[in-house]
Amino acid sequence: MNKETEKKPFERRVTYSPSLTLPLTRACANHCLYYGCRKDGDGLLPLRAIQGIIEKAHRDGVSEILILSGEKADTLPEVRRDLDLLGMDSFVSWTSRICERLLEENLLPHVNLGTLSLDSLGRLRDVSASMGLMIEGVNPEINARIHPGKDLMERFETIESAGQKEIPFTTGILLGIGEKQEDRLAAISEIERIHGRYGHIQEIILQRYVPNAQSQIPPQEFCLDEMKEIVRFCKARLGDVSIQIPPNLDPHWEELIDLGIDDLGGMGSGKDFVNPGSPWPEIGSIAEKVGGRGLLLKKRLPIYPYFYKPRWYSEKVGRALHHWIEGNDEYRYYS
Repeated sequence: MNKETEKKPFERRVTYSPSLTLPLTRACANHCLYYGCRKDGDGLLPLRAIQGIIEKAHRDGVSEILILSGEKADTLPEVRRDLDLLGMDSFVSWTSRICERLLEENLLPHVNLGTLSLDSLGRLRDVSASMGLMIEGVNPEINARIHPGKDLMERFETIESAGQKEIPFTTGILLGIGEKQEDRLAAISEIERIHGRYGHIQEIILQRYVPNAQSQIPPQEFCLDEMKEIVRFCKARLGDVSIQIPPNLDPHWEELIDLGIDDLGGMGSGKDFVNPGSPWPEIGSIAEKVGGRGLLLKKRLPIYPYFYKPRWYSEKVGRALHHWIEGNDEYRYYS
């Protein structure tokens, strides 16, 4: 597909996805020093809580549901217990069941469960609009110190497997955890390599590390000029991929829009689940600031238009996509 051609409607726009987070469990097999949402002994989110998120999504006009969990959650006894009680053979099976429920409500799942096998990715592709997995960083010394349970090569394998399955995919790097500028550029180069082979990366997140109550390491400060270099590097090496900077985490997001930042990520009302101490700005305020730079703030779906048009989605997902695209003027630009 010619993504440069397909992306022309975005040239003067900055997008965001109206979104809510559905954390299937806060249990995680890893012990990352920067992550603040992990909860030891947590089981599966109860069905009544899931229904509450569905109802809130309808009230808020949300199109995307971020399906989130700790990595390799079904290796933990509390999650395994709850899966057995539900008659589920795996966490992926339960995730698929919840995604199907969301699609019945015309809500579009974006799934991020950590590293997954080729088979699991294929199963979830059938019931999700897009998927994601952060690389976070490529410096082995830092990785061993702050998230020793994560295997970098396993993360690359998951992203490559998603490409084999033609899954519209989000990835990115975490900034300010002790890495150097060359580490950041090396990580982006690896994303470029994978995307060059499969063409499935739809956005790259440049996410500044902001500690919360459970974080165990301070943030490393890096200057605006370094961030500008990263953005320029992404634009030069991954020109057909959207660049996302969460506006609640980066104080310079407005200035970076001038360099080509074209997405602000998933946002909803209230707190950011992963960063509860950094609530999203009001959409009206963001729209005003984006407009002040001569751009239009526009809603998007969790699958980008240049993956929607070639039909990189299943029939089940397609029905929910068509609900939004054909029934809502805000998303008509997709077609």
